[in-house]
Amino acid sequence: MAAREARQFAPDLVIFDKDGTLIDFKFMWGRWAEKLCARLEDQGHLNREAMQLFTEALGYNRTEGTVHNRSPICCSPMHNIEEICVEFVSSHMGSNRRDEAVEAIRKAWHMPNPETDTRALTDLHDLFSFLRKERGSKIAVCTTDDRDVTETTLAWLKVDHLVDQVVCGDDAHLPPKPNPEQIFHICDRLGVEPRNTVMVGDTITDMSMGHAAQVGLRIGIPNGAGSLEDLSQHADFILPSMNNFKRVFQQLTLPPRR
Repeated sequence: MAAREARQFAPDLVIFDKDGTLIDFKFMWGRWAEKLCARLEDQGHLNREAMQLFTEALGYNRTEGTVHNRSPICCSPMHNIEEICVEFVSSHMGSNRRDEAVEAIRKAWHMPNPETDTRALTDLHDLFSFLRKERGSKIAVCTTDDRDVTETTLAWLKVDHLVDQVVCGDDAHLPPKPNPEQIFHICDRLGVEPRNTVMVGDTITDMSMGHAAQVGLRIGIPNGAGSLEDLSQHADFILPSMNNFKRVFQQLTLPPRR
């Protein structure tokens, strides 16, 4: 579904967000949030009402096991999410007990397990091979997730060797999304102009980053953390399913330059 008119060009690079774009956001982060809440609940520092407020601060619905599209989990680096958790627990335990709050979150904190919490939204090996071999495009992944989890996930999905560049939320030398520096960094490393780049993501943050970097095409995926309404205002094209990516990509872009 076209959200606005975009110029046709032969992309040299396709940048993908990870969670909600390549893999099922709700499947991974719903599990992660529930485990975090359960671990914190077991410690007994927060009463029932406080736990409800904690899940709301995370943007997590325990009844449905889903994460709200405005949740900090969607668009914030892990260290920022951890600090939000510490601040919340500290505010309920008392400011003079911040050290206890830090320890409580440390005990409850964990990283997603790529082997149990990852579900690809399409055949990524087939998709990446198509982009590289048939369309001549380089591939990058740009995520707010930490590097260790990201690289482990790509390896577990057996596509790490098909990705030319990875930028993560804990890369200290780069500002977080939606700052366009992440795209500029990727393009510089791969020798590609932003105007010859496609940005694919499931949030306003991804689309705003692409807009700020003036990429050639922004494709929004509404089955992740972002809503169709939000993405329609910021993307050039809305793709309901990643399973249709190859077909739509061929329609939206020109063949590779020979």
